Amino acid sequence: MKKVLLFFSGGNDSSLSACKLASAGYDVYLITFDNGCEEGLENIKNRATILEKLFNYTSFGKIHNLGVFPSAPEFMALRYHSNNMPLSSIINKYGDLNQNQINCLNCRSSMYVVGAVVAKEMGINNIADGARKTQMFALEQEELLNGYKNFLSKYGITLLLPVFEIATDNDVKQELWDYSNDFYNLVHNGTIHYEAMCWLGVPMDKELSKEEILGYSKFFEDVLEPNMERDVDKYPTYPIKELLKNPVYTKIRYR
Repeated sequence: MKKVLLFFSGGNDSSLSACKLASAGYDVYLITFDNGCEEGLENIKNRATILEKLFNYTSFGKIHNLGVFPSAPEFMALRYHSNNMPLSSIINKYGDLNQNQINCLNCRSSMYVVGAVVAKEMGINNIADGARKTQMFALEQEELLNGYKNFLSKYGITLLLPVFEIATDNDVKQELWDYSNDFYNLVHNGTIHYEAMCWLGVPMDKELSKEEILGYSKFFEDVLEPNMERDVDKYPTYPIKELLKNPVYTKIRYR
């Protein structure tokens, strides 16, 4: 059975990604990250539980929830390099980059560091991201995703993007609800939450220009990727085998 490690937030994009991958015959392992700035991580289990039950008795792939893995140390390490760069140097080399986008880029890149380590330890050759090109964040644009593909390829890992081409949020919701009414019921039950709140992310007020996207892509290539590779190479082994014997949904300390 093919295996894939899916970055899972509990949101519609990552949930639909899980459904599509399992339907395509993958055993899907959900991994959630804690960047140290999130609240309500326990909410994500509500959506993960639906996904696990939905595919438990099918002939398709199965869905397994690995729980929450800390990415804060890697996030802070990457921020150290980018935040200590003089603004004048960033502007001269990469253009007038937005600090919010850089923060999100650092955070997502830290997830790829931890994800690569976990995938290697579990013998998984695929990582999936619920990125969509119609989202306004730089890290979900094709140029940046190509950077992540290149990074993962150095460890024999392929990046899958199951929902990248889906245009609108409504299209995602409709496809998700086609899999199960439980997703619809969960969304419209005001007492149940299924995502965490990140206090760092700020919605963008306009689309990025092609020049801006290329600037972020170059910034990733020059500043982040070399440090990501260094972090993966020196990272301690995760006790994945012990975790899989008794899957839990909790914050797990590895350092």
